Amino acid sequence: MNKPEFKPDGQVLAKQESGHRVWRDDRHTDQVTAQKDSSYAHGYNKKLLLVDLMCILLVFIPFFLCEANIVDPIHVGFYCDDNSIKYPLKVQTIDKTVLACTGLFISITSIILGELQWLQFQELTSPMLLSSTYMTMLYRELSAFFFGVTVNQSFTSIVKIFTGRLRPNFLDVCQPTYLQCSTGYITNYSCTGNPTEVSKARKSFFSGDAAFSMYCVIYLMLYLQARLIWKGSKWLRLMLQTILLPLPLVVGYFRIQDYWHHPSDVFTGFLQGLITALWVVFVISDIFSSEKCLSSGSSSCSENQDSSEQTSC
Repeated sequence: MNKPEFKPDGQVLAKQESGHRVWRDDRHTDQVTAQKDSSYAHGYNKKLLLVDLMCILLVFIPFFLCEANIVDPIHVGFYCDDNSIKYPLKVQTIDKTVLACTGLFISITSIILGELQWLQFQELTSPMLLSSTYMTMLYRELSAFFFGVTVNQSFTSIVKIFTGRLRPNFLDVCQPTYLQCSTGYITNYSCTGNPTEVSKARKSFFSGDAAFSMYCVIYLMLYLQARLIWKGSKWLRLMLQTILLPLPLVVGYFRIQDYWHHPSDVFTGFLQGLITALWVVFVISDIFSSEKCLSSGSSSCSENQDSSEQTSC
């Protein structure tokens, strides 16, 4: 059994089994901090959790209105000799629901595990402090990620509704009758196809699937860059980032090959997803600021993070 060491001022330095030295005063400070963080998290949830959820739901409204076909896109015409909208209707190789579920599952799982392993660097001695810190960090990162998802998809839906660009398979879906091709640009026409499918065929620009996949991949690549920083993790981090990078390209390729989007739709979706991910990571989330705080060993780390807490709005 290790004997305690006595300092001239009467403080006692205790030795833990792991060899890490902790002042008894520091243990008391950890307990006080844990209680403070626990009460802070409780107060934060009571005061701002509802506000955060309301913000996310409000931003989600345009996407819901578009996907539920409650709001129809504007009615645009076409030329009879426009070969870009004469492709046949094909079944999507990558289903939208499967894509969304897979992207969300991988992202959420990565954040849950990433925040958990991140606490290994914090050297927290109190279980209460460990638990409250993890829940606060997890909530902060998940809320930032979901806010970015809703902004990304809702902005895409708004552009779809106000542009009304026709998909490559529009004529096959619409099946128009009594076309007056001699008039040139045709705006007065009627579709005999399924009204719901016709409405979807008017939402080509830009690709929401490309934007979603690019957002998730860029966010996760930057998240891994900030979280996988322990000694020897460099090649693991590079391998995971290399696996993630081509996934949006695969999604965009099949969207073009299945005649659901024009190439410009996919490229613009990639750009939208990239910009949104960068905005969320460097403006809303604080994964890189927490890394700097840890490496600097500043005593004001937790204070700065607490002061930066705010709703997604």
